[in-house]
Amino acid sequence: MFQFLKSGSLLSLFLFLGILVFYILINQNLHLFPFSWELRYFLLGQKINEGFILYQDISENIAPASALIYTFLNLFSIPLNLLPYLASVLICLQGLIFQRTIQRYDLLPNFGYIPFMIFVSSFFISFELWRLSPALLGLTFILLAWSEIIRQQRGLTANDRVFLIGMYIGLGSLFFFSYAFFIIWGFYALIAFTGVNIRQVLLFFVGSILPFILIFSWLNYT
Repeated sequence: MFQFLKSGSLLSLFLFLGILVFYILINQNLHLFPFSWELRYFLLGQKINEGFILYQDISENIAPASALIYTFLNLFSIPLNLLPYLASVLICLQGLIFQRTIQRYDLLPNFGYIPFMIFVSSFFISFELWRLSPALLGLTFILLAWSEIIRQQRGLTANDRVFLIGMYIGLGSLFFFSYAFFIIWGFYALIAFTGVNIRQVLLFFVGSILPFILIFSWLNYT
């Protein structure tokens, strides 16, 4: 069985995705109730569409980009019971980023699609992990930042693409504020494993704060 999964055959990938869809359908047919935070964020999107202003009329610690996503979900009348399916698609896209990074930079021996399967399966340990949460939304950009860091480290020398690392972390933080701590991780990874210079360090930090400057300028303007 392991050799079949390790072979990299598309059949093994489709079999895994089929089991994944079957698992989601079974759990959705159990009529599981949404989590309290899902209801709260869904109602938050509804209030924003009614004209209430985030952080002024609505006291909530959700990041602005996540609030925008829930606003669009409510605007297009997407029901709560469809959110796990949207979250599953997003998890699979993140798994592809994870798989592509490992294969492109030879981080592991050739295990076929096993890294993708392990990444995706880890979200289904808990029902709460495969829901459309701010942390899940922002994780996409953290994975892109990780992929770019690996690219910089493979050459043992940094280039101006360090700006993208900072920007990805900044965008992830706009979905989930706690991801801002990854700025320390990105900075350490650059100075410890690449020949980064002062100019490139400044580019990294400018990239990380630029999304915040843009979003808070827009919030203050509106």
